[in-house]
Amino acid sequence: MEQQEVTNRITGQVGTAVMAGTINGGIHIQPTPPPPSPPRQLRAVPRVFTDRAEALDALNATRSPLPEGTAPVIVIHGDAGVGRRTLAARWARQLADEFPDGQLVAPLSGGPTGRYPPVAEIVRRLLGSLGLGVTTPLPGHTDDLLALWRSATASRRLLLVLEEATTDQGVVPLVPANPGCLIVVTSRTVLPALAAHGAHHLHLSPLAPGHALVLLRRIIGEKRVAAEPHAAVRLVEACGGLPLALGLAGGELALNPARTLTDHVELSPPQPGALSVTITNAIDQMPDEQRRLLADIAQLPAPDLDGHTVAASTATPVSRTTRLLEELSARHLLDRTGDVAGRGPVYAIRPEVADRALALNERAGTGTTVVQRYLDFLTATAYETGRILTPHHRVLEHSSRHEPAEPVRFADDTSALGWLEVMASALLPALDAATKHGEHRAATCVVHAAWPLFHYTRRYEELWIPAHRQGLAAAERWGDTMGIREMLSTLAAGLRGMRSYDEAISCLRRALTLAEGDLEGIAQYTSGIGACLHADGRYAESMPHLVDAAARYERLGRARGQGLALILIGSAHARQGEPATGVPVLQEARMLLSALTDPDLVNAARAEAFLGEAHSLAGEHDLAAAALVQALEQFRSFGVPYWTAHVMEFLGQAAIRGGQRKSALEWYGTSLDHYTELASRHDIARLQRRISAVPGPAAQLGG
Repeated sequence: MEQQEVTNRITGQVGTAVMAGTINGGIHIQPTPPPPSPPRQLRAVPRVFTDRAEALDALNATRSPLPEGTAPVIVIHGDAGVGRRTLAARWARQLADEFPDGQLVAPLSGGPTGRYPPVAEIVRRLLGSLGLGVTTPLPGHTDDLLALWRSATASRRLLLVLEEATTDQGVVPLVPANPGCLIVVTSRTVLPALAAHGAHHLHLSPLAPGHALVLLRRIIGEKRVAAEPHAAVRLVEACGGLPLALGLAGGELALNPARTLTDHVELSPPQPGALSVTITNAIDQMPDEQRRLLADIAQLPAPDLDGHTVAASTATPVSRTTRLLEELSARHLLDRTGDVAGRGPVYAIRPEVADRALALNERAGTGTTVVQRYLDFLTATAYETGRILTPHHRVLEHSSRHEPAEPVRFADDTSALGWLEVMASALLPALDAATKHGEHRAATCVVHAAWPLFHYTRRYEELWIPAHRQGLAAAERWGDTMGIREMLSTLAAGLRGMRSYDEAISCLRRALTLAEGDLEGIAQYTSGIGACLHADGRYAESMPHLVDAAARYERLGRARGQGLALILIGSAHARQGEPATGVPVLQEARMLLSALTDPDLVNAARAEAFLGEAHSLAGEHDLAAAALVQALEQFRSFGVPYWTAHVMEFLGQAAIRGGQRKSALEWYGTSLDHYTELASRHDIARLQRRISAVPGPAAQLGG
């Protein structure tokens, strides 16, 4: 069959994208999203922004021509509260029109959690902001993500603000090799290694007294400053010229019109320690209800805050929590970072505020309870996403001590998937806190409940593997056999995704020793061992495990598990020189998976693809082409990009076996384009080796 005939049958617009896993969950149809608009993420500049003309001139002076292939990097550094991020936002807004492809902002600090986000997490967010990963999943490996980031930024004019960097290592991988981009970094310290990128450093000093007085006038009004000029000067001195300290002091005065500046100054001894003293005064002067909530928030290991999260963690009604968060933001103790669908207003507590709130905390003994409630909230909400997204996944038996009074509910797949993005940044800090407080059962349960997150995002290096290592350690301390088994099983799945097959097999063998009497568990772990061996190309070694698992699933009446094992059995036969034996096995697998009450159409298409490969290995070229084209049409309609690329590779191999060199190169070229879009370097390298091995003149890909 000529490729042009096949292409005519399979091309065209796909109206829906389908996400499905090969092991758990069904097919979830979503509308194809429209092309994204260029991101415009720069922070709003406060209306009271004052001066900084000298600093802005210095920043403009740094924009001298740079060598080809270098993106300019500017580092704004200075003390806490001096206004680094605000200055970066002001300057970036002045330059925004020069960067029509987008202005991106990425916080590099872990905030109050103390855990800095890995580079992979930052890159994933940036790529998502550019519209990548919506219809095609982002790679699960850090190197692949960085390669995709370099490709995505190579032809775009982007302005990237990296906030609160603490080390050079967090910045260097994010610098595009494109002089049309601009990188602005804020940090408390100098970042010397960035000098290799031609970075300019600007030290930001506190406001001069005159400008600080102007800022105070803008916050509380000219009349109040004019009424008490000496007290105003003393207040500015007490705040050390720090815009944040002046904002806190001015915010307190604005909220208390009857308070005189003289009264406020008496509470504020002059610097050093101006910011700490100002925060302390703000906390001391606030109503008890706000102070109690702030004390609890400071103990939360959450990267950001919303009404439901804080309500569940503090046993406070959502309506009251929403009001209190707004009031704390008005006092400049919380940053309002945005409004998110399904969450409402989202806030972040400033690290300096969290530190002072903890130091002054009269509720220090409540920390464990707050963390317990938070972990139970994450677990309950993650299980709710699983009810919608991965209904086949086992629910680990657990007792929740603090069931949320107002639980989060999801109307559809989209809202559940959206909340998983919240979970992605919250999970590892939550596990750190669970370990610190000895909450081993809760740590195990929250990792297990987060299965939809791992299953749908495939974030192996930065999330799946580290979370499961912590979850396994917690399960071992808890001493729960089922918890240990579940952690071993899902850790093995992540290791398999990382191609760490031997360690994955070791985890599954250990789970198998703990599964005595659980017939379904034994079948699952045995099948997993066989799947790892098959993926590693050890087909003969995989066969006994897969045959055993298929027989066990058949006795249990678990047709889905049986069908999945049969796919690999049939493939192993075919790849070991027995394609005639593999063909009927693969046909049976396809039939079992298609005939389920809830048909597993994605894995049935996998069976079809391996069936096409088996026909090709048997020399049955027409049957091979028919099966592979059928599988390709299915994967394209389901929106499964990896298997779309993989079947194209199968078609190229089948064409080689059928003596159709030109068609083989065309299929290989199309497959390579798809793998490149997925940034799957392992698959790209394998396919390039296949292309190099095509007999005849040097391969020329493309039309």
